[in-house]
Amino acid sequence: MAKKYQILLSIGLGIFLTGCMMQPPHTEKKSSLPSQASQEAQPPSANYPILREKDTSATTIYRKLPASCKAGIPFTVTLLIAVKPGTTGIIIEEILPEGWIVTRASSPWNKQEGTSWKWLRWGKELEESTLTYTVLPPKSSEKIVEWKGNAKTHKERMIPIFGDTKIMVVE
Repeated sequence: MAKKYQILLSIGLGIFLTGCMMQPPHTEKKSSLPSQASQEAQPPSANYPILREKDTSATTIYRKLPASCKAGIPFTVTLLIAVKPGTTGIIIEEILPEGWIVTRASSPWNKQEGTSWKWLRWGKELEESTLTYTVLPPKSSEKIVEWKGNAKTHKERMIPIFGDTKIMVVE
């Protein structure tokens, strides 16, 4: 019964996001690194005061980028998510610099077009949580690149993603 429900949800979400069948999910196995384990043990707001300080009547997403990266070397981006109580689903969209790609994510992305990557979260995924994804920059890139992103819920139409928006590319 649970498998049928999961399949129906997958098909319904694919139709909702793309108007046709959903693209195959891409996932990343959770790392057993001590630093990640300690972060997962606490709610994201414990590590990032901006989530505690924001109005709890609104959904808040905070992006954490490293200060710099090397061209052609993958790195991790972290999104800390705190949803407004009563929210039933959220679509998160990250817009990467041209030529940069997501290679893995802690939960499957549901849609990718050009530089836009989208995730749909619902159910238990809506509790205060973390979404991480691995990005592969091109072998040559501008020195400083910018990230953009937003989220949408049924009641909160456009939610900006706070936090880091730029990363320096070093050779």
